Amino acid sequence: MTTTIEWVGLPDVLGCGWCQRSDLSKQQLKQCGGCGAVRYCSKACQRTAWPYHKSTCRSNSSETVTGAEQAGYTAPLSLANAVKLWANTHEDAFSTVVHTIVRSRGGVDWVLSNERCIVFYLRPLAHYADNPATAFEVTSLMLVSRDADLGDEHADEPFRDLWEEPLRASRAQDAAQIVRTDPNPRFAGLLPATFMVADTEVVLHSHYALYRPEDHDDGAPLPERVEAAFYDLQRLCVRAIAVGLVLRNPTDGSFPQVGYMLQERKKWVWKPMKNPLGLMAMTQDADDRPRRSKLSLRELWKLWRQW
Repeated sequence: MTTTIEWVGLPDVLGCGWCQRSDLSKQQLKQCGGCGAVRYCSKACQRTAWPYHKSTCRSNSSETVTGAEQAGYTAPLSLANAVKLWANTHEDAFSTVVHTIVRSRGGVDWVLSNERCIVFYLRPLAHYADNPATAFEVTSLMLVSRDADLGDEHADEPFRDLWEEPLRASRAQDAAQIVRTDPNPRFAGLLPATFMVADTEVVLHSHYALYRPEDHDDGAPLPERVEAAFYDLQRLCVRAIAVGLVLRNPTDGSFPQVGYMLQERKKWVWKPMKNPLGLMAMTQDADDRPRRSKLSLRELWKLWRQW
């Protein structure tokens, strides 16, 4: 059975999973004994939450092994939390992937008005000290319409739920919040997104903020060289995510900051690499498919910042 989880509905690991109380320490919160992924401020909150939590908690049957457990997680919710943490860790890389695809497929406004969504298919990777940057890899992705006909085997794809309630209302609420708090006039809306983890029952729904280009016509066809460069950037970002390189938007210039996650005092923190250009080049060359553009790494990122 598929366990579908709304991204924004995932509980805060540092707050109560029912009343959202957040003034208690991790040690003061009571951990769910079934999945270990949710904590509560009291037994009363835990009892009240159980009817809603039980579908994502560990199976009650000792004879049933879920896909999440086979992937190394105690329960579907534990796996979902890992996906959320991993995707948030690679937020800047995912934003680049999303925007390059959208800009190559008609532009921001066209994609939003024609009810498109992006679907990421993931594969769990071997756990390495619970590093949030290396938990999964993207095996494929696609930008599809709400009513896309993908064949009989995909007829019930869960991404179709993105336009149903409460996901539609949640997306509208988050978009309104961005408009109130983000002064960027280029914000256009939220692109629905679905994450599907291979060989598990877990599906997560989320969304990504889309911004119109600053210096170019959003709906104009891309020059061939730009479209080729965008394709190379998509592959480069997906490859960097797979090997645990964490990109950050540049503080100056056009080349992104490249780093890795390091555990310090039980917390994972981002650390910059000393030779980011060399590491990115090695990552790019590790892909056995040729690049479509003839641009160097610096030229690729410079073009992206210009478009």
